[in-house]
Amino acid sequence: MHAEKVSRYIFPVRRLVLVCVLSTVAWAADYKDAKVVELRDATQVGAATVYSTSPSGPPSTDVPAIAYRCYLTVELDREQYSAIFPVNNHLKISDFNSGDIIPARISGNKLLIRTLDGKEMKSKIVEHKSSK
Repeated sequence: MHAEKVSRYIFPVRRLVLVCVLSTVAWAADYKDAKVVELRDATQVGAATVYSTSPSGPPSTDVPAIAYRCYLTVELDREQYSAIFPVNNHLKISDFNSGDIIPARISGNKLLIRTLDGKEMKSKIVEHKSSK
């Protein structure tokens, strides 16, 4: 009776493990090794308008706004793709150098990369050209 109860729980666990392994393999298969061609600062400085909700205060104020970004170009399947990614806890300009190999893939008009901490980041492709 005890062996019957154990076997009843082992088979679903084995199936779950098998499904997890197969889904991980299928998920990782989409990514290919891409060579970093260029990684440079693309920080944008602008102004944002802050509106006062107080009737006695100034109606609006311009404050400086900084959007930290990096311009990344990778070579994937003899094609070069460039995109502008936000700089944050997952991606820093110092993470990669020219010539590094990173996991990347193309999905429609988006470049998807995997950062050093395993985070998937995507951004619109701003430039695409064939490698020579």
